[in-house]
Amino acid sequence: MSALTTRGAKKSTAPLVAIGLPQVNLLPPTIRAKRALARTKRLLAYSLVGVLGVLVLAGSYALIHKGAAESRLDKATAETTSLMKQQAQYAEVPRVLGQKDKLTSVLAQGFSTDVDWSAYLGALAASLPDDVQITDLELTDAATPMLAPAEPADALAGPSVATLKFVVASPDLPQTSDWIVALDAVPGFQDAWVSEASVTSDDEKGAYITVTGTVQITSEAYTGRFSGTTEGE
Repeated sequence: MSALTTRGAKKSTAPLVAIGLPQVNLLPPTIRAKRALARTKRLLAYSLVGVLGVLVLAGSYALIHKGAAESRLDKATAETTSLMKQQAQYAEVPRVLGQKDKLTSVLAQGFSTDVDWSAYLGALAASLPDDVQITDLELTDAATPMLAPAEPADALAGPSVATLKFVVASPDLPQTSDWIVALDAVPGFQDAWVSEASVTSDDEKGAYITVTGTVQITSEAYTGRFSGTTEGE
């Protein structure tokens, strides 16, 4: 192979380097400005379309939720109207309940000093011997719903709400100590006392013993029928 051929082969294996030709924009500045303005307008148009799309979606969402809210409001209004009608049907109930509470309060106050006298007079009679009869009864110093009980005349006596004075007739002088113990054992009775005994006679009965005594009534005797609880408990 000749040297020329060798040099030609070597040249063919060298890398080819592309040399770009310089480009020159020959368009006038006004044309370039118009094209830039057109691109800007297209971008603005796309942005405006996007904004309008977002506004449409937001408006649709708002309308849907507005309809649901209006539906709930209509339902709540209907329920309120129904409740108002029902309330009108029972408008008298609070007034009646108020009158009932007032009446209950009045009854509780009016009967705050109520005593089952039938039971207590029966207990008094049951404590007497068989041949002794009650001839007179008197209630003194009794408390009322508007008046506090009087202070006991005896300083040794306990607090009481009334004093029951009794007079009995007996053919013989009764055993007063046993009688007093029996009276004090009755719940609501205390400080039983025999204050006087005298001989009395008349044409019908002849001679007999008249005994005068007292017993104090405590608050335990109150029935509490209208207060919800029994006094003294």
